[in-house]
This record gives sequence, structure tokens and C-alpha cells, in this order.
Amino acid sequence: QGLNERILILREQIKTSNSNDPDANTQLTLNFQPAVYPEGGLPPSMTMQAGAREYWRFLNASSKQFTSLQLTYNGVLQQLEVVEIDGVTLPTPLFCTTLNIPPAGRMEFIVPGLPAGQTGLFSTQGYDTGPVGDINGPQLLAKLTTGGNGQQQRVHELQEASHPVKAPTQPVRFSNLANLTPNITRSLYFSEQNI
Repeated sequence: QGLNERILILREQIKTSNSNDPDANTQLTLNFQPAVYPEGGLPPSMTMQAGAREYWRFLNASSKQFTSLQLTYNGVLQQLEVVEIDGVTLPTPLFCTTLNIPPAGRMEFIVPGLPAGQTGLFSTQGYDTGPVGDINGPQLLAKLTTGGNGQQQRVHELQEASHPVKAPTQPVRFSNLANLTPNITRSLYFSEQNI
């Protein structure tokens, strides 16, 4: 609660190319902004509030691209706090530096605050799905910088769904479920009736 939230959707598009290899023509996009390969190009950008952690909801909406996501700040690999996988909230957060997300996979995680003046890179490291699969190379999904309140828009700024999360106004459904004791008497009664 209280963290800036971003919804990030990964898709793939077909590039115009003379290559006969369909995989060579595949380019990833993040919220419709084309990712770039390591050899260059201008990546999508995100502006974050300096030092503020954020809550990211990530969807791999590609048809066949497995992703191996990493986040670096000034070249240092960052630890991500995974709180939900495919719509299922984890009982305890999972901390890791690489997120492997298959096609149609969803993951929600908290990213550490980007220090003022530093640059972050959000990228997929590529993924080899085997001899009869695809090899998709590393692609830079977004460049992160600090400034303002994290809502600023610039040229090539990634169009993300970003808004503060409101505190719940009513009790969370099933929040007390772990404290309840099951009534096994009724279960035993129905089991005896079926014998």
C-alpha cells in the first residue's frame, strides 16, 4: 500500500527484415514501445521518483517469448521482491534477481528505489527454449531515470498505467480465514451417511 504502481505489458511485433528466419524478425515491446537490442537504439524510458520503491504488475502477453527479466541500477543487479505469481498471492515474498516468466505468465513485484542521479536498465536476458524451440536474444525493455514525482512524460517515455494505490475502505475478504477452526463434526457426519 502506498507504492506507486505500474502495469507493464510485454508483447512481440514482427519487424521488417529480409531474413527468412521468423525469429530474427521478432521484436519485443513494452506497453507498445519497441525494445532495443544490445547493439543500440533508443529504448523506452521510465521516470521514477528518486529513492521510492514501486509496485510493478508485469504480464508476458507474447505468443511464444519466454523472458528472463533483470533490473540493474548503474550496472548493479537489483533484488526484486515477488509478491504474486499468476494472480496467486505468495504467503511470503520471494526475493530474486532474475524473473523467468513464460508466455501468458504474470508476476507482481516490488522494485527498489532508484537513487537520484543513477540510471536503471530493465531488460530480458534472452531465453533458449531448446533445439526445437526459439532463441530470443537479450533486449533492453526500458531505461529508468529519476526526476519529479515519477509521473513526468518525455519523448519516448513509456506509456504506463501508473497511479498511487489507495488504502482499502472495507475489510479484506478472507483476511481472517487462517484464524478459523474447521468444523470437522459436520464432515464426519456426512462421511458416515455415505458409508
